[in-house]
Amino acid sequence: MPTWDYHDEPTDDDVVLVSWSVMEVNGDNQHFVGLALPHREGRVSSSILSFDAERRVGVTRSGRRYHLHGRPGGNVNSDYAWNNWRTLNGVTTVRDVTHDYLARFSADPSAGADAPKEL
Repeated sequence: MPTWDYHDEPTDDDVVLVSWSVMEVNGDNQHFVGLALPHREGRVSSSILSFDAERRVGVTRSGRRYHLHGRPGGNVNSDYAWNNWRTLNGVTTVRDVTHDYLARFSADPSAGADAPKEL
């Protein structure tokens, strides 16, 4: 089983998401959905393996680290990516589990509403 080095400094495998959500598909895997900075492109992650609620960082099956910034939400770019991903992957059931992740945050979910200027 592969392992990934968990750094504190950002790398090419780090993705900052704003206007994010967490979706559970087919009653099993959970995925981050949102706008990836700096280009604000819609993004759907691979399956979430672990999540550090205090730091708001999740590691996915691909080895990427997703940093959740600001409040959850949605927009047309992430909705487009999500709907295409669902179709391509034959998703039959979806459950929004964003509130489950918000409940795990140790700080106010509105903290960090300003996305970092660079990584």
